Amino acid sequence: MQSGIHDLAREVFGLYAQEQYGRALNLVEQSMAALPHHRSRMTFWAACLECRLQRPADALQRLQALVAKGGWLNPDRLQSDDDLLALRDAPGWNELVAICEQRRADEQTQHVPEVQIELAENSGNDPSPLIVALHMAGGSAEEIRAHWLPVTGMGYSLAIPQGDVLLGPGEYSWSDQPAGLIGRHISRLSRTHKLDSERIVLGGASRGAGHAVELALSGQPFKAKGFIAVAGAPRIEVVRPLVDIAKGAGVRGVLIAGDRDPVLPRVRDVHQLLEASGIDVRLQVVPGLGHEYPANFADLLRPAVEFISTGTETKSRIK
Repeated sequence: MQSGIHDLAREVFGLYAQEQYGRALNLVEQSMAALPHHRSRMTFWAACLECRLQRPADALQRLQALVAKGGWLNPDRLQSDDDLLALRDAPGWNELVAICEQRRADEQTQHVPEVQIELAENSGNDPSPLIVALHMAGGSAEEIRAHWLPVTGMGYSLAIPQGDVLLGPGEYSWSDQPAGLIGRHISRLSRTHKLDSERIVLGGASRGAGHAVELALSGQPFKAKGFIAVAGAPRIEVVRPLVDIAKGAGVRGVLIAGDRDPVLPRVRDVHQLLEASGIDVRLQVVPGLGHEYPANFADLLRPAVEFISTGTETKSRIK
């Protein structure tokens, strides 16, 4: 199960916020062998922590060692993260970034976006409703599978598309207009599995949440019953032209965000606009949560799914 990287990130970033950089670095190093598919991301974390510990030469050596073994890192993150400022003028830095940019470009040309499908439990011969879950920018389909898998026990099948833009090794994002890609995935799955195209719910987190809300409200590339958005929402100017379409289609939505999440103000603005426009939408603010999935997401998922399905059952639990 790939959810281990999220648990590790939560602990590492928590230590980082407390300026316990040495403990965070030890934790990353101890976890390398257990999470080999995330070695690039964890090496980046380790380099950032080395810089925080005033060891820029060690940080650069870590990054160069990974690249020397044929690996690479997200070049945008290398160039933008303030933790690595001390490396920008170091000998070999520009060459390191250039190699990573070339390796990303080479892999992007070979990247074919795929989609995972998990069928509803005990669905029998009847077509099952479908939840389409979109990962965060920098995430992957496999990483979010554990978060959304409980819906298969609620009678829903689960489709998890992978983003079409490669950011780093095992790290994907979405083009600005992913409707066509997602539509093709669901059309193909509908031909090979018994899915109820009249009962589709879009879900996602961060940038995936923004796309999920926008696609559900617009009714494109397919009509959706509603959305479940975690730690994200579209810009208000994107939402405003879609409210009449969504209201006419009876779209419902659930927004989930932490009270420590920097995007919470945007989420609140979208919630207020949709609610004022007569769209049935609920906002769940989770105390102490940053820009991530809640640890108890499974407990929030069932009432959210039921609310979108019925519009009544979970009004007392989703506020």
